[in-house]
Amino acid sequence: MKRAMILLASSLVSSFALVGCVADATDLDAELAGLEEVEETSQALCVDISALQVDQTAAQSNSSDVGSFALRESPDNTYYSSKGNYVVEVTNVKNAFASTQTAMAYSVNAPKSKSVCEHTTTTATLYGFDEVEGCWVQIGATKSKTGVYYPGGGFIQPSCDDVVSWSIPKTVTKVRIKGKSVLQTTFGPAGQKIAEGTSWSH
Repeated sequence: MKRAMILLASSLVSSFALVGCVADATDLDAELAGLEEVEETSQALCVDISALQVDQTAAQSNSSDVGSFALRESPDNTYYSSKGNYVVEVTNVKNAFASTQTAMAYSVNAPKSKSVCEHTTTTATLYGFDEVEGCWVQIGATKSKTGVYYPGGGFIQPSCDDVVSWSIPKTVTKVRIKGKSVLQTTFGPAGQKIAEGTSWSH
């Protein structure tokens, strides 16, 4: 009887120890799964833009006391029929003195008339090289905007607001903007000259 009691006690202790080990293992698995999920989420931020051919480059100037623009225009509208989008890369966008930093894209020809403006849509996607992630990431969502015409008057020139824009994160050192401006005509969509780049201010 005494031996049986000792074996039973030993068995119970072993069972409790096993339950404890299983619980610890379950917790460990959950923690590892959580770490893997975080890692996968981090990796998912990175995007491969090696196929994104750059048409023009610009270097942002950060020496101004007020701010500056780094913009490039497509020479014409042939990019739309040849490859669909125009791509501008702007380097040197990391600026510790800037209170705001913006990337943008808009149609060059849209302000010509109310009709052209209101039938022009600019669509663009922004990518940035993030020094923390160590890779290219997409910043925000792809944006589209159809022009809103402002006739101006007096000394104010007519304008068209088809600008799409994003704030540039502080950890981004350079950006690529992939965009297109498209005019809807009775004969179908027609590409328009586009301007893309960055701006910053104190």
